[in-house]
Amino acid sequence: MGCHGGRRSRVLGFSALQLSHPADAGMVGLDELAGRGLLTAPPSGPLELHASPTETAALGYLHANCSHCHNQDRPASAGGLRCFNPEKEFDFYLRASDLGAVEQTATYRTAVGSVIKRGDPDGSTVIERISTRDRFPPSMPPLATERVDDHAVDMIRAWIRGL
Repeated sequence: MGCHGGRRSRVLGFSALQLSHPADAGMVGLDELAGRGLLTAPPSGPLELHASPTETAALGYLHANCSHCHNQDRPASAGGLRCFNPEKEFDFYLRASDLGAVEQTATYRTAVGSVIKRGDPDGSTVIERISTRDRFPPSMPPLATERVDDHAVDMIRAWIRGL
């Protein structure tokens, strides 16, 4: 539950946004799932973030790797310390309703200006946390990882410098 407790569905690893791109041959994408009637609430149109490639990559990384825990829709903790329970002050989840412009995303509304300092990657808590696997300060993600994703750190740094 430390990893899977951050979303009501308890599913990690994919979301409608991540499945919305055309599927490779032999793979299943969002269109096929919707066409087969396997979605309870299929999207009414294409899911696209209107952003630069750098913004898309950064917001996609935060969505895929951080939003499982860091989201304002997170269910209440079951109690005790069994489940990692971050503060709900910021949110990295990309919702279909927020995809019009990057400034509408939860990340821009809640994290840019707090844990993400515009133009200052070294002053951004996000960089501090994803750049280490030490216990103090706690690394992010806190569980199930052993190595820093140096490519992702560089990409997030570039995005923050451009804010």
